[in-house]
Amino acid sequence: MATIEKLGKGSYEVRWDERDADGKRHQRRKRFDRQGEAADFVKALDADKPYEASRTVFNAWLDSWFEDYKPRLEVSTMLSYQHIVDICKAHFGAKPLDKVTPSMVEKFYTLLASPEHPLSKNPLTSSSVQRYHALLHRAFVFALRDGLIRFNPCDRVDRPKSSRQEPVIPAEEQVQERFDALAGTVVYLPCAISLVTGMRQSEVLGLKWSAVDLDHDKIAVRCVRQRLGKKRLEKVTLNASTRLVPEAPGCIERDHTKAKKNHALYIDPELTALLRATKRTQMENRLRFGAAYTVTDYVCTSEDGRPVDASAVAKAMAGVCRYHDLRHINAIQLLKAGHSVATVADRLGHTTPQTTLNFYAHSLDDQDRAAAQTMTSIFHLKT
Repeated sequence: MATIEKLGKGSYEVRWDERDADGKRHQRRKRFDRQGEAADFVKALDADKPYEASRTVFNAWLDSWFEDYKPRLEVSTMLSYQHIVDICKAHFGAKPLDKVTPSMVEKFYTLLASPEHPLSKNPLTSSSVQRYHALLHRAFVFALRDGLIRFNPCDRVDRPKSSRQEPVIPAEEQVQERFDALAGTVVYLPCAISLVTGMRQSEVLGLKWSAVDLDHDKIAVRCVRQRLGKKRLEKVTLNASTRLVPEAPGCIERDHTKAKKNHALYIDPELTALLRATKRTQMENRLRFGAAYTVTDYVCTSEDGRPVDASAVAKAMAGVCRYHDLRHINAIQLLKAGHSVATVADRLGHTTPQTTLNFYAHSLDDQDRAAAQTMTSIFHLKT
């Protein structure tokens, strides 16, 4: 039982007993400037819950936690998480942290996926809701560690299921027709690289001549360039591995890929020939433009040397498929041609072959059907 003793004007002391892990009793003391705060502390002790939680509201605490947490995030991830934090704060508001229940969290997830959600323009997919769950769960882990809550409410909620959409792959004739139409434009090379190698858009845009070995038909995938927008970048602090791209305002450059798995891959002689021709053209343009030419080490550039615009690349395949689907086409065609999952995973830069298998298992249906017929082609069954 905790007691309050007034020590003097504006000074109150709470005394209570605690037992350690061995069962030994110890008397604890804590001083307060106000009697009300001392009384709140006693109530928290009697209810066997942290005093700090009763005085901590959700939105202020989430802001404080995220401020400490975000330096460990990549800039693009941090900006994405900041949006999630803002939505969570707007929903839970100044509710006491220890009053956020599993039922409230579950209703929040339902609301996120609902057309009536007032905080988002469109209903979120289950994969997007899963990201909200991941961030909230991690945040509550830290609150639990600091003794602000008695349990993590996200642990008592079913984790939202991921809604992975199968890529819609266009006919080969459609892809070829679009590539023929793009020939001679600045977006042709980035599209060709992605189709032939399976590299992500950010990896293609971040590709530099210093990472291309034309003599040995090889590319090192180790740098990415992303367009995040000038206004958004004004709000962030860059980490050691990320830097701004002066030649492309609103873009950042990073020294590792999405999976933090830098890798090298061989390229076809046709792509090598295209890269050689591109390098010659860039040298000619540099002489032609003179001082007006922007000198960079980027492979994909506009006529005047500036890095090719990310939005133009993203729209290059519009009407046929998404730009990212070029990566899917590459993976599916390699698997259908009989190349091993491990080989495809290495070329795509996946962390493990299982990632590749999970995403492209449907593309192996033909092989599975053939496997089903193998045994009966040897041993005949009677009906």
